[in-house]
Amino acid sequence: MIHEQPRQLTKGLFEAVGLDKNLRKMHFDDFVLCVATVATWSKSELLHYAFKQFDVDDSGVMDGRELRAFCDGLKNDSSFYFAKNVNVAREKLALRERHQVGQRRNIEDIDENTLVDLDDLAKGSMEFQLAFYPLVQFQQNVRACTLGERFWAGATQRRQEVECIVHYMRNHKGKLPSFSILNRIIAYLLPYSQANAQRAVHRLAVLKYAEEERIWQDQAHARAEAEKVAETEIQEVDQAPPERIE
Repeated sequence: MIHEQPRQLTKGLFEAVGLDKNLRKMHFDDFVLCVATVATWSKSELLHYAFKQFDVDDSGVMDGRELRAFCDGLKNDSSFYFAKNVNVAREKLALRERHQVGQRRNIEDIDENTLVDLDDLAKGSMEFQLAFYPLVQFQQNVRACTLGERFWAGATQRRQEVECIVHYMRNHKGKLPSFSILNRIIAYLLPYSQANAQRAVHRLAVLKYAEEERIWQDQAHARAEAEKVAETEIQEVDQAPPERIE
């Protein structure tokens, strides 16, 4: 449906959105979750997802072989014309990391000595935009085959606005940014106004902040319970009578 064949770049999608990575049967809700997640990823989130798919040892860096696999993964059938750009980007990323741009080195030597982290990849995506276009195309396919680019661009913008407000609330003990009385009146009287859209963003931010607080409290409670159990076990060991030696 989204014009994507199973490949290394897509096989980790279920796990990335919180589903079972070996999911065999997809319900409609699961499909919506996958589409909404991928379609609203920022560029940095999309790159981070792709990085994790090819960092197979979960070390936080790609070695030369993982980088080669990452670049080969970009060269799918629909991006044939970008293959040369991908190859050039891979070679320059690998050589830059070794500070030896311009020197001829064999493939085995490059693969053996290359280490590229997410920051390196982000810089490369800015410098070699054509090479990384197939990654953007993956997201565009998802958007185009569902509700369209315009809809998802708006949804992505709202998500970013929500994140900004939640960040503000974290730094101000849960308080929302100011929302004037005039804007409140406009939002109430004009459902399609910018003021009402802003109020909707505030509501979403409140829900997200409340959910984060609930998760944080659950985690704090779980840590406290674990510490209590550990302390009880230590006390029981200390109070146990010494073993008799015969």
